[in-house]
Amino acid sequence: MYIMSYFLDSDQAMRIAAGENLLRFEDINGGKPVLDLSPVGKIIRDPYVLRDETGIYRLFFTDNWYSNTLGYSTSKDLYHWDEPQYLKVMGENEDVCNCWAPELCYDREREAWMLFWSTSFYSLNTDKRISNRIWYCHTRDFKTYTPAKKLFDPGYQVIDASIRCFDGWYYMAFKDERGHNSDPRYAAIRTARSRDITGPYTDISPLLTRYRTEGPLLIEEDGWMYLFYDSFGDSSYRGMRTRDFIKWEDVSSRMHFPKDCKHLCILKGDLPH
Repeated sequence: MYIMSYFLDSDQAMRIAAGENLLRFEDINGGKPVLDLSPVGKIIRDPYVLRDETGIYRLFFTDNWYSNTLGYSTSKDLYHWDEPQYLKVMGENEDVCNCWAPELCYDREREAWMLFWSTSFYSLNTDKRISNRIWYCHTRDFKTYTPAKKLFDPGYQVIDASIRCFDGWYYMAFKDERGHNSDPRYAAIRTARSRDITGPYTDISPLLTRYRTEGPLLIEEDGWMYLFYDSFGDSSYRGMRTRDFIKWEDVSSRMHFPKDCKHLCILKGDLPH
């Protein structure tokens, strides 16, 4: 079984869904959010959930459009969440404009979780958030985090990174953010790869998805690497899969995801009782 976390633009709160495979998910909890921070003036976008070795669910999320923090909360059952914390992953740097779309991947070499996200800086944003790049830090206990370092800078703005190990490489899917969704040469998904999870990431692919797509998620099943993404240009969620990151098979017509879902996360495991 698989569990999905996602949000809707309409209320920017976290919802969950479940499915027996990667292509079909049904909303649970009666279609209601499992975590809604609007009463305290916060939002939840890009909710990324992992289940650690102790069985605790750990949620990281974008907490605002302009923010120097990432939201963080924990749960034992996915329905009841602890009071969120707001992590200053970029330290006390007041020049930080945003911290968006956190994800995590386990760094086996360093025996720690690598947390990564996109950040831009007020002083460098001469055109909207032109300085967005992918940053990262490590944690072993989810209490202390190493100082942030730049993970990926191809020389132009990038957001929404997803990383998975596959066939001896760490592959990153990301959005080429050039043009701010107004230039059809960009605003879509590419991949890059590295032998080390902390980079350098090279071999950047051509655009793999249609114009105005974002929020990629990489997840493996039965020797296939799936890439799901938000095709916001046509208000749909789409997907593709590969065995070699060269040839891709579109699986969008077989997908059944919750209506209007945005920037989702999928983890393997049964729903808690």
